[in-house]
Amino acid sequence: MLLLIRDITNQAAYNLNLPDISKPKGAGRPKHSPVDGAKMVLMAQYFGLSNRVAQGYMLLFKEKLDLTTVYSYKTIERAYNDMEVRQILEEVFELTNMPIRDLEHEFGPDATGLSTSSKQNYEIDRAKDQTNKKGMQRF
Repeated sequence: MLLLIRDITNQAAYNLNLPDISKPKGAGRPKHSPVDGAKMVLMAQYFGLSNRVAQGYMLLFKEKLDLTTVYSYKTIERAYNDMEVRQILEEVFELTNMPIRDLEHEFGPDATGLSTSSKQNYEIDRAKDQTNKKGMQRF
C-alpha cells in the first residue's frame, strides 16, 4: 500500500504540474512539499494514525514513500488544510477511480453501497424482526 501511495501521489503531482518549492523564499515558516504532505495524509489515514504517531511512521517509511524531508507532527496537521495537498488528493482519487469508471452501473442512493432493492429488502426484514420481537414480548 505504501508503494501505491508513493506512485499514485507522484503521478498526481506530475499530472497537475505543480511548481517546485524546494528552495525557501524569504522569512517565515518554510513551505513544504505538497507531494510529501499528500503522502503523509494518505499514510496516516490508511493506518488510522494521529499526527504524532504518523510522524514516527514517517521516519520508519521515509525511503519507502520517497519523502524529501522529515516533518514535525504540526506540519502533518497543516497538510490537511493546504490547498495544493487537496488538489493532489483530488487527482489521486480521480486516478484511483479511473480503471472502474465505466464498470460501475448501480449505486446505492443512500451511500451504503447497496443497491436500492437489497436495502429495501433489508429494511423489510428488519421491520419484520422488530414486529416479531414485540409479539414475543406480549406473549
